[in-house]
Amino acid sequence: MTATLGEISHLNNKIKSCYNDLDELVQHLGHLEQSYQMSSGEFFHKFSSGTLSHETDFFEWFAYLDMSKGLLSKIRQLEHELGNVLEQKLLVPA
Repeated sequence: MTATLGEISHLNNKIKSCYNDLDELVQHLGHLEQSYQMSSGEFFHKFSSGTLSHETDFFEWFAYLDMSKGLLSKIRQLEHELGNVLEQKLLVPA
């Protein structure tokens, strides 16, 4: 089955949407890093080891990190799928 330009456009739009969502999460992470004067990596280590208090911000921070990880995985999957579709489109004569 030959990929259509519509399929390519749809995948591209999904990827753009994921990147927009990721940018928003990165902004939230940056605000938290600035507010608490620690990197997300340092936060994750401290949170995972139980050395931080149970502030709402910390649970949100953890959730933002988790959502970012999920989005990065989804982006990789969509980009791989787009690559396959583009390869199919380029290799199959019209």
